[in-house]
Amino acid sequence: MSSKLILVVDDSAVARGVARHVLTKAGMGVHCAASVADAVSFLSEGGRPDLILTDFNMPEADGVALIDRLRHSRTMSETPILVMTAGTDPSDKERAKSAGATGWILKPFDTEKLVSAIERLTH
Repeated sequence: MSSKLILVVDDSAVARGVARHVLTKAGMGVHCAASVADAVSFLSEGGRPDLILTDFNMPEADGVALIDRLRHSRTMSETPILVMTAGTDPSDKERAKSAGATGWILKPFDTEKLVSAIERLTH
C-alpha cells in the first residue's frame, strides 16, 4: 500500500519542517510549498496530493485564496483541505469554511490529532 501524499503550504520554514517531520514519521509522503504560488505550481505540474494542509495567514495570498482556487479546480475540488493557524478569530474560521475548507487545526498542533485527522480524511 502506498503512503498518502500531503501538500504542506506555509510561509514559515519552521512550520513546514515540523509538519514534514511529523507526517513523514507517520509514514506519509510530504511535499512542502512556501507560498500559494509554489503550491499552485506543484499542482499545475501534476502533483496530486491526497490532502492539503495550508496555513491561514501568508503574505502574498492566504490559505482562503488557495482553498477558493482549488474548490473551483476540476482536479482538486474534492481534495480534503485542513487549515492550520495560530489565530483564534472565529470570522477567519468561517471564511475558511465558506471557501470550502474541510477542517481547522490550531498551531502549535497536537501531532497525534493532526495525524489522526489526516488519516480519517484520506481513508
